[in-house]
Amino acid sequence: MSSGSTSWSSQANTKAGSSVTSDVFTDATVSGDLLVSGNKITFGNGATIHQENSNYVEITQNLALRANTGENNLTMFMGASNFVDPCGWSHVIAHTTGKYVMNNNLGGGSYLEKLSLTTAGLLSTVGGLTASGGDITITAATGGLIHTNSGTTTQETSITTAVTCHATSGIITMHATGIAADENIEFTVNNSTVQADSVILLTMQDENTVDNTQLVCATHTIADNSFKITVANTDSAQASSDTANKIHFLVINNS
Repeated sequence: MSSGSTSWSSQANTKAGSSVTSDVFTDATVSGDLLVSGNKITFGNGATIHQENSNYVEITQNLALRANTGENNLTMFMGASNFVDPCGWSHVIAHTTGKYVMNNNLGGGSYLEKLSLTTAGLLSTVGGLTASGGDITITAATGGLIHTNSGTTTQETSITTAVTCHATSGIITMHATGIAADENIEFTVNNSTVQADSVILLTMQDENTVDNTQLVCATHTIADNSFKITVANTDSAQASSDTANKIHFLVINNS
């Protein structure tokens, strides 16, 4: 048989239980169906296509595709030679009920979901999400940014007592003490999410009950892990009431 591509066909009549082995030393073309009665096709580099588990067909080395019987899904494993390798930490892309997911394979049939997309279009990720060179656009009138783990803290002792709230958004409840007319006070907010170049947005929830008296707030002295807030009474004649005002904050980091 000469080198190069070769087309060949053969037919053998065998008794039940017997087998025929043929060695092909060149490329071969099979014009009909190829039936593999065993479980594995092995390549020269050790990679295999096999069905040692009846529920799926696996391609070893860097890619495996699996369709589980009766589960109506397709799973793709990438990055590990064996998707049950506990050290592989392969990526697993699967379609499960109502969503597509990307998992980290922890081995032993255990997975850690990292990214999912539901059929309704809801994208969820574990970890950061980066928009490189583009914008994040919200088109729905009722849509927006939702921070579900916002922090809260209450000022003790006095309206100048420092508070601690380690969150990128939160509500500070101030001590229930009035501020004299045309005066201001300040206090420190300890917050591990804050950087020296952070943008910090504040909203004053003024619960003051004195007519024509208005409280305003501003931030300053922004540093790693802390910032200061000044609250001023803009009325030149009256003190504000002894009520617990609130300040809402949002931290936007530049890095």
